[in-house]
Amino acid sequence: MTAETTALSPALTARLARMGLSRRCLDALSLVSPRTGRSGPIRRIGVLLQWGIGDAVLALPLLHALHDAWPDAAIELLGKPFLPDLMQGEPGIAACHPLVPPWTRFSGKYRIWDTEWRRYGGELAALRRKPFDLLVAPRADPRDAVQIRLLRTREAAGFAAFGGRRWFTYDAGLPLEETFMAYRPRGAAVLAQAVTGTSADPVPRFRRRLDGAVALARLLSGVEH
Repeated sequence: MTAETTALSPALTARLARMGLSRRCLDALSLVSPRTGRSGPIRRIGVLLQWGIGDAVLALPLLHALHDAWPDAAIELLGKPFLPDLMQGEPGIAACHPLVPPWTRFSGKYRIWDTEWRRYGGELAALRRKPFDLLVAPRADPRDAVQIRLLRTREAAGFAAFGGRRWFTYDAGLPLEETFMAYRPRGAAVLAQAVTGTSADPVPRFRRRLDGAVALARLLSGVEH
């Protein structure tokens, strides 16, 4: 255990220990169910963005690096309903698809008998009908490794330190403790370099011209009513 880890609070240290256990379990599972896809042209890229608006914005360095590496590829975002409004007009973003895991809500995350899990299962099934050439998980989370394996893709990229090593074609290469503590855009930039082979700017910036007039009009309309 590193000096950085010993400086963490007991709660965070315990969380790291749990993550280490899940990593070993997923690594073992990936040994018996490795990804076997062959390399080929990248025409369709999926990116998991399933949490808040802030997390999606912090993934911009990765999204831009993917577009620069494969300018003719369609980048499709998988996550919450706000993604089309947030990312509309960004270079390379071709589509957004709903894929909202029940564990992203505040409570009742693992009540697998409720309708949220059935809805999520339907979204997974719909996305499995059209395989990706490359699927990317920019968030260091063992649950994303499982989703990477459940969805159909020829190649995959993410943080293998959190488990499922044989499921990833490209690994950010950060150890567990450093991945957990890393500034999120830096992690996205490191992953982008692992996938594309070129360095990425870790500062998240929108490339399209931003116009706040529409957002302001919506705000004022809401205030007036």
